[in-house]
Amino acid sequence: MTLVQAHRYVLFNYHGAEPFIEKHKRFLKMRHRYLKPRQLENISHDLFHKWFNERLRDSEDPIPNELWWLAQGPNPVAKRFKKFVINGLKFHVRDVERRRKTQNSGVVIKAVTFSYARATDQNPVTGDIQYYGVLTDIIELNYNVNRKVVLFKCDWFDVSSKGRGINEDDFRFKLVNSSRSLGTDEPFILASQAEQVFYVDDPIDNEWKVVIGAKPRDLYDMPEHDIESYQVQEPFHAQHVDNDLDVPDDSTFWTRADLLGTTIKEEDDVDDDLDEDKI
Repeated sequence: MTLVQAHRYVLFNYHGAEPFIEKHKRFLKMRHRYLKPRQLENISHDLFHKWFNERLRDSEDPIPNELWWLAQGPNPVAKRFKKFVINGLKFHVRDVERRRKTQNSGVVIKAVTFSYARATDQNPVTGDIQYYGVLTDIIELNYNVNRKVVLFKCDWFDVSSKGRGINEDDFRFKLVNSSRSLGTDEPFILASQAEQVFYVDDPIDNEWKVVIGAKPRDLYDMPEHDIESYQVQEPFHAQHVDNDLDVPDDSTFWTRADLLGTTIKEEDDVDDDLDEDKI
């Protein structure tokens, strides 16, 4: 898990950064006129977070506080959690389920993606696609005292290979091949983007899993603003995230020094209560 992957995903999914993403692409195109569209997308994806930081630091125009803090990057120490409840859905990381009979680690996200017909193709095709995966980690990035972002890290199944990675049975149920992984270096999604699914073994071939959709508990056509945003459960101890953002050394403290902390003792048995643990 690297900090740059998580931070980059946050930036590319923050609406306030969209004008800057387009400016960065134009900047790259002006400097490298030979770049083809696919190359431009890849380079912009890899370098935008650094360019964005430098651009806002040198800007003479007023910058909204939230945009400024996002550009500076998160604290290199992230909180990690085992459980998370958001929009009425309760998620567990996969490791928790080894001691349980229940399954709450299945994740699906609906996304608009750019795809290419072949490796040499330079003209992307836009389309909607559902990505299926298993939740392996939950992290909370802290950009400043008031701005925190929770992300899910997942192992994603190969949904790009029809017939080999993803399939559909005679009853139109989706099936995913658990032995095939999606080749991606972007394992993160925002917790708010996640929907939940359950995976049931196919009776003919155990490598294939039948996808069953889950509905939020006790929510019946409630307006979006009335739905519980999130509730954090069972934190791990704070841990370093690989720091590849060139964050100055004076901002690498693990915790806030002005608050008292409480040590969390890990128990052998994980219960199912919803009392919030505090660090």
